[in-house]
Amino acid sequence: MTRRLTAFASFHGDPDLPAYIRYHLAALRPFSDCLVFVSNSPVSASGKDFLASIGCEFLQRENTGFDFAAWRDGLDKFPTEDFDEILLTNSSIIGPVRDLSSVFAQMKPFDGDFWGLTTSFGGGRKHLQSFFLVFRKPLITSRAWADWWRNIEDLHDKNEVIRRYEIPLYRYFEKAGFSGSSFISPPRKREMTRPFLRKREGTLPVVPAMRYWTNVTIHSPVELVQQGFPYVKASLIWGHNRRQGIDLARLQQMPDLSYDWDIIQP
Repeated sequence: MTRRLTAFASFHGDPDLPAYIRYHLAALRPFSDCLVFVSNSPVSASGKDFLASIGCEFLQRENTGFDFAAWRDGLDKFPTEDFDEILLTNSSIIGPVRDLSSVFAQMKPFDGDFWGLTTSFGGGRKHLQSFFLVFRKPLITSRAWADWWRNIEDLHDKNEVIRRYEIPLYRYFEKAGFSGSSFISPPRKREMTRPFLRKREGTLPVVPAMRYWTNVTIHSPVELVQQGFPYVKASLIWGHNRRQGIDLARLQQMPDLSYDWDIIQP
């Protein structure tokens, strides 16, 4: 039986905890021997009562360092070596829109040390997108793991967090002798330069772009869910990527999805 610690980093506007976060936490609970909610935002008494009701640990912290610093502080509260797997996730994704059992079942035979849901080539370097990362015991108990978290700083710029932590993470652990992969297979070489029209603000409403040198979770969200991806990026619904648009009607018609779409209406 796999013992799994899940650390959920959150930044939210509603101290009672938005419905989509409550749903996400409840869905993660059956897959987590220990679930800790690390909040960079205030949490009300109602929010704390909900966390207690699902047996979720709670850590309140200052809003510094984004998700990597939140995970660092959350992991510091537990004997991580006691767990077979550690799952890191955050409030930037909505879902799961399908049962996570299939994701964990498909990744169980993976003969590697860490995995994410998607591989990205944004920034020109292959990396795992950091909104959902799973690490296994050989890596968790390594010197490389301890050194990685010891060196996480409270950065104040999100792009700097991506540049210093999200993008290098894959290569860092690979160089330390560990292997990683993703649930959604990386695109084949011939797909890397498949062009599409990218929406943007300004004088030109759309511009040509190369699909896999952009963020596939933002620019092809419905197609990604069709491939088995169990989430939707929150920024497509009410955040800075809302201009991209997402065809929620197509998602709602997919027979293999199960989600209360009313809780994410803009």
